[in-house]
Amino acid sequence: MIDQIPFRLVELGSEISHSHTNLELAHSIVSFEAALAKRISNLDHVVNHSTASLSEVQAMLPKINVRDLISDMNFSNIPDSIMVVSESYLSFVSELISKTEGWIVQSYLAWKLVQKYYSFIQSESVKPLHDFSRRLAGQDPNYEQERWRICVHHVIDSLGQSRLSLNSNSIHILTFTRWNS
Repeated sequence: MIDQIPFRLVELGSEISHSHTNLELAHSIVSFEAALAKRISNLDHVVNHSTASLSEVQAMLPKINVRDLISDMNFSNIPDSIMVVSESYLSFVSELISKTEGWIVQSYLAWKLVQKYYSFIQSESVKPLHDFSRRLAGQDPNYEQERWRICVHHVIDSLGQSRLSLNSNSIHILTFTRWNS
């Protein structure tokens, strides 16, 4: 087991042993994620928002350094309190992490990073994941989206709520204009 989960990417692989096969690794990640998903599906659909201090959240998640996690998100000021949607879910996550081997949790976190950002990477190392995702979507697995389209979609997605101030013509221009790079 682990004392506290490191959230810095360079530390993620520190406990991953090469004695585990790829199949064991994949199975462990899927099992961990399935346990999380099952618990989410069993939660009451009534969301009970509450505010908790960082020390209270830290007490709910003793294996995760909450202050470092927030700090690593590059917030200029660490808040005194944060919104907690489900205390029972946080307790479940804490219990699940406590009884799961560290290399599984770290592998799961590394996989979630890959899942989140692989679409922005043009490398042979993620080509099988691109191909698999295209097949699942019913697309030609050999299709390569033009780089400028990837960049424009990333910029638009990154704008979040601020993109609401763009009118539809601006978004149309951003989406269909080619830039020379």
